[in-house]
Amino acid sequence: MRVLVSGVLVLTFLLFCAGLARAKTEVVSESPRQLKVIIAEDKEKREQKADGLKDAGQFDAAIEIYAALLKDCQEDRSLSEEARLRLISQYTGKMAACYQGKGDYDKALEQYQFLLTVGEERGSEAMRRSALMDMGKLALDFGRGDGVIEIFERRRAQLRYDLLILLGDIYKKAGREEEGQQVYLSILEAHLGHHHQGKVLIPCYGVPPEQRVPLEQEILTKAPDLASELKKRAERGDAQAQLLLGELAWEQAEYEAALIEFRKAEALTPEDAMIGLQVARTFIALGRDEEAVEKLKAIGALLTSPGELLELGTTCQLAGYDGARPAFQRLWAKHPDAPEGKEAHLRLCLMDKAGL
Repeated sequence: MRVLVSGVLVLTFLLFCAGLARAKTEVVSESPRQLKVIIAEDKEKREQKADGLKDAGQFDAAIEIYAALLKDCQEDRSLSEEARLRLISQYTGKMAACYQGKGDYDKALEQYQFLLTVGEERGSEAMRRSALMDMGKLALDFGRGDGVIEIFERRRAQLRYDLLILLGDIYKKAGREEEGQQVYLSILEAHLGHHHQGKVLIPCYGVPPEQRVPLEQEILTKAPDLASELKKRAERGDAQAQLLLGELAWEQAEYEAALIEFRKAEALTPEDAMIGLQVARTFIALGRDEEAVEKLKAIGALLTSPGELLELGTTCQLAGYDGARPAFQRLWAKHPDAPEGKEAHLRLCLMDKAGL
């Protein structure tokens, strides 16, 4: 009889366990002799229920469910780090949307600040960027910059241009027009080229490195002095040697000498409009912007490739010449899918935003 009763108890226990296995369960140890079994509702169904409440405008009820789901995923040790971060972002983002629906700017901002902190602590650049982007959109939607501007400014040195543009937009939306314009102008300046001691390093057009290195090596095997041999070759009409002489002077910041050499190179190869562009750049380096503008007007129509048009527009910007906009417009219209075309479109947008 005892055997039969024991068998029935075992069978009942097994059936009970099987039922638990089919249900969503959690087993919690309350003491060494007592187990508490929680049959939890499916997380997806809970989220779907919260989504329905959010869509119906019942934001407080939805927030309560999302908060519980957030707590569960933070405590769930079975989740991978990637899965946990995804769920944290998902639930917190939906809570923020609920607060936005309620018109509670500060509470919505708190959610994005939490995501930003998690992203930075866990080293998730994607979460960090997403949180900053959502904060920026929140500020624009509410027409407020308080809180968000400070967060962006503390991280300004690490922000990519899309987030910097967003910062400029937030300043403008908050009525701080001059600060917004300064942000746009700083992005434009950064795209003009590399900087050194607060100044833009004007690029130099010259002999391509794959040709310059073997040329210099070949000369130095025959002659002890590179410049002297280049001058001899240039006097014989060697355009490459003449252009390299201009480069060497440019690299030593001897711009008057560079201008002489580049003009000679231009005379030898008038069909290469990029040498004319380098002459204009040399005028800029010498502070002779008016002469640079005249040169740019003369050669602008001869530059047609994506790279040439981008360099033309950049040089116009460096000279303070309004020919930059037409150059970028030509580039964007003819080569919208090229990297140079996309860069031109970005600069046009920045120029519009800055009122240039």
